[in-house]
Amino acid sequence: MASKTRQTASESRLTQERFLRSINVTLDAGDAGRIAHFFPTAKSVGLIEKLLGHTEGREFLVTAPYGSGKSLASTFALQLVENRSKGKVILSDIASRTRDVDSDSAQAAIQRIENGDQGLGIALEGAIKSLPFALAKAAIASLKRLGKRPAAYPVAEISEDSSLGDAMAALKESAEKASADRVVIYWDEFGRHLEYLVSEGLTGNLHDIQTLAEHVSRQKKIPTVLSLFLHQGFMDYGNKLPSGAKREWKKIEGRFQTLDYIEDSKEIYRLLGEIVSSRKPGLKLPSQSKIASAAKTLKAQGLWNDFSTKELTEIFKKAWPLNPATLALLPKIAARVSQNERTLFTFLFSLELDKEISPSDLYDFFSDQMRTDSEAGGTFRQW
Repeated sequence: MASKTRQTASESRLTQERFLRSINVTLDAGDAGRIAHFFPTAKSVGLIEKLLGHTEGREFLVTAPYGSGKSLASTFALQLVENRSKGKVILSDIASRTRDVDSDSAQAAIQRIENGDQGLGIALEGAIKSLPFALAKAAIASLKRLGKRPAAYPVAEISEDSSLGDAMAALKESAEKASADRVVIYWDEFGRHLEYLVSEGLTGNLHDIQTLAEHVSRQKKIPTVLSLFLHQGFMDYGNKLPSGAKREWKKIEGRFQTLDYIEDSKEIYRLLGEIVSSRKPGLKLPSQSKIASAAKTLKAQGLWNDFSTKELTEIFKKAWPLNPATLALLPKIAARVSQNERTLFTFLFSLELDKEISPSDLYDFFSDQMRTDSEAGGTFRQW
């Protein structure tokens, strides 16, 4: 009988692996299986639309804390751009899940998959010494994933000594030759590049980023998108620079649209409820009337305004034994803690679920990380 009410050990491990799986845009660009568990939310769909170039603007600075899900959303966007036949089934499944969030976005993704449209996905990561060569190398990797022969394309001629202008021209010609309908450049861990420039006294090289943005904005025939991902604000990385250098950085920052990506949309609370429910908590569920009463009370106090009382009651039931305050705080606190080993998913899977989980349990789990997170943009003050 117990086997019907509780997950087996193997089922529990599979559930944990599904949500704790680390995603790397560069390493996982060619493996649709790595993102098969992705359930788009309103927040992630908005980010994906920008990454695909479906919205106004083509150059973005995306500030996203660890555990925010931006790597998962970005990897899906990149794979949708390349639209390889090998990943068609998984991409279609994810696109179909988007219907509950944004039917127009879902339809656009499904149409792209069915039409077989393909683009180039340029995945960069961390500190980069030669930006021209890194762009060419990433373009070659994309061409390989698309089944092309990179040696036949202009990007193969780019070396570490090539200029950024030459690299962008080669990228444009290669995209045209490959019949790509768009080019997307995703630079993950861009903050490490900024740290590298500061530590090596190369802050003037940041103008390469401005030049790259200028090239991107001028691509009309084949739309090109540039997205730079950081874990804290752009200027936080240059807080020790002289005032003159800071002014230059500020000008370059102003060249980009800035997006703060913290996953706190309605769907994340539903997902948390599904995860807790799937683990079959051992604590008895409060009565339906008690849960509904709590939902009404909280809504009357101005909390959970995006949900109806019925929706909220169902989420509270599935998320039990997380009490409502814990559930409300979890995504927000997890998003602010700049430590990738401390996320909302690691918190959930650290719990026995045999007692009510209160905000004090959240404090115990995240406290050490917040206390020591004293760098610019860190969470020490909130702690």
